[in-house]
Amino acid sequence: MGGVRTSPAAKPRASAPVVKIGGAKKVTTAKAKLTIKGKATGEVTSVTYRIGSKLAKRAKGTASWSIKAALKPGKNKIAVTAHGSGGDSAPAKVTVIRTARAIAQSHLRGLSNHP
Repeated sequence: MGGVRTSPAAKPRASAPVVKIGGAKKVTTAKAKLTIKGKATGEVTSVTYRIGSKLAKRAKGTASWSIKAALKPGKNKIAVTAHGSGGDSAPAKVTVIRTARAIAQSHLRGLSNHP
């Protein structure tokens, strides 16, 4: 007698990563360093960041992550990416403008200035 063949159940797809940066999407500061914090949800295996065209670096943490960004004078475009186990990724961006004297100091949750 022949048996009935069944295929193994497909693995459920991991939830795609989502990354959020705390605070504003554009910040002005006179400080040379800035800590940026955020959250990543879903099936997140790592969080990386890139400042301008520099090589990507790994953020500290995954679900709650932070980076310490060294800022050059002028516009600094910072891209943060959450990477998932299934090869998915999710980006978020913030622009930090470093001035000789800050025109407007951002006092927003998720961003803190370092001397």
